[in-house]
Order: sequence, then C-alpha cells, then structure tokens
Amino acid sequence: MLRIEFWNRRAARRGVALILLLFLTATFAWSTAGRRDRQDRRSGDEGPPGNMAVIDARFYEIATQGAQRRLLMRILVENQSPVDRNAGFRLEITKNRRRGSLGACQGEALPRGQVALCEVWLPTKGIEEGDTLTVTLARDFAGFAGWDNDPSDDRRSAELKTIPDGGAVLRIAKWDVRPRVMAGMGEAQFQFTVEGAHLVWLLPSGPDAKPRLLAGHPADGILTGKGRIRIRQSGPVTLVSRNSLGAFVYETIPVQNTYSRPEAHQWLRAPSQEVDGVATAVIFEPGVYEDDADEAVLQALNTYLASKDWAAEIQRMQRPGEEERPRPASVLNPEATKRRR
Repeated sequence: MLRIEFWNRRAARRGVALILLLFLTATFAWSTAGRRDRQDRRSGDEGPPGNMAVIDARFYEIATQGAQRRLLMRILVENQSPVDRNAGFRLEITKNRRRGSLGACQGEALPRGQVALCEVWLPTKGIEEGDTLTVTLARDFAGFAGWDNDPSDDRRSAELKTIPDGGAVLRIAKWDVRPRVMAGMGEAQFQFTVEGAHLVWLLPSGPDAKPRLLAGHPADGILTGKGRIRIRQSGPVTLVSRNSLGAFVYETIPVQNTYSRPEAHQWLRAPSQEVDGVATAVIFEPGVYEDDADEAVLQALNTYLASKDWAAEIQRMQRPGEEERPRPASVLNPEATKRRR
C-alpha cells in the first residue's frame, strides 16, 4: 500500500509539472506572437529588423581668393543587414549636437549590402575652423526605428579642419594665362605657383571639360609649373588646388576666342548647387563602397562655374583698355612677335 500511494503522489506531481510546462509554453508563444505582430505593424512590409550605419562623413571646403567659401559634406551610409530597406531614410546635420538642422539628405530606399552617398552643401555662416558637425540617421522618419534596432552606428561626427598643424595656408600665389584674347582656336601659355598644396589641376572651359592634373606634393608644399592649353571656345580657364585635408582653392581667368561669340545661355545650362536645402542620396552599384572624392568635387566646381554669366565678363574684356587686344592664335610669345617686326 505504501508503494502504491508513493507512486500515485509521484505521478500526480509529474502531471502537474506537465500541465505547468504546457501553460508556460503557450504563454511564451502568445507573447512572442504579440511582439512580432506589434513589430510588423511598426515596420510595415519591411520584414525582420535591419541595420543601417553612417560609415563616413567628411568636409570639403571650396574657396576662391577674395570671395566667400563653400562647404561640402560628403556622407556614406551602408545597409549592413541581410534585408532591403524599402522605405525611405533621412540624415540630419547639426553643429556640436545642438538642436536645429544645418542640412539634410533623404533617400527613397537602400538595398541590402549597398552604400548610398549624400552630398550636402552647407551654409557657411556660423561654421568656423575647428567646429564639429554631427550626422545622424533620423529614427522617427518613415518607421526607421522599427526597422533598425541598433542605434549605436546611426551617428558620425567630423571636424572642420583645413589648415595642417604647423603647415602653410593653401593659397594660389600666381596664376596667369597668355594670351587671353585670340583670333580663332589655338594654344595659350599658362604658369602657376601654389603654396601649401598637395595636388594642382587645370580645369578647361566648358561643361564637359576634363580636369588635367598638373602637379603633386607628397604632403603639402609649394608647387609651381607652366604649360600650354588649347583654347577651343570662349570661357573660363581655372586653376584648382587642394591640400591634404580636403581644402580646395581655385582661381579663374576668362579667355576669349573672337571667332566663338559667347552667349549667356551657354553658361546657364547647369544649375549651381543649392545651399541649405535637402539633398538626395545616390546609391552606388552593388560592390562599390566609395568613389573618387577629388573627381566629384572638381565636377561640382565645373558645374558651378558653368552656371555663371561668362558672356558678360568676356564682353567686358572687349572694351578698350580693359584687356589685351586680340592676337593670332598661333602667337604664344608676344615678345617674339615684336622681335620679328
């Protein structure tokens, strides 16, 4: 009898434990399903939580001597999750983590494993050397917080630094093109000297002009040189240089081909970059994680220059006493012409 009673008590305990286990399993399954349902309602059709990260943010200062500088911030964002981001995303730029946005960039979507580039032109007022700007993914935009459950990589900061420690300020000490007025298509001579420079380019006239690398310094130093450029049409010939920190300086000289009459609409086809607006993200091809920043800045500068009314400047050159008189395109050395006479 004792053995039977003991067995009955043990069986009863096993039954209670089994019932309790089934109850806990059902409760856990119901709770998990509830969380998934709430998560799906927050993220729409996005699927399981993903992760987007700000992987790079850098300043580029573009200036011309005697005029206001322009500030460009280039930001890279990567979808580091195994799922696509089908909804939009937004980046906000703030100064020293203060409230109030200085600029923004918005994207429509970002496939898994791919990188998007944002180029934001910032207002120069209130941004000084040594200031820190912070780029942050907006978690309250388009259900982003419900899709990305890791906020640790949503933010990246960059310091505006254009002068190397103990180095020289980037400056174009000399830039000249001769002749500046020529009768027909031909060659002109140029010479330059740049202080505190790392690289120097020549940017010919025209919206489709290709930059020509003239000189380079391992770090930052004095670069000087001379050469020839073929003038096909009237317009600006520009010297561009940058230092190792990404500061650019440029100076433009208008050159006229008297057989190519400039018109204002020629130079207004490309709009200048908007400042203090909302930029649009550009998605790189799969497997591409960065581009040539120098090439991008030079193209942006060429677009900016093409939007200016160079026709008015060239017409000013035609006034008596304003510039040298037209010379044959084949004449590269006016002094040699005088000796022949």
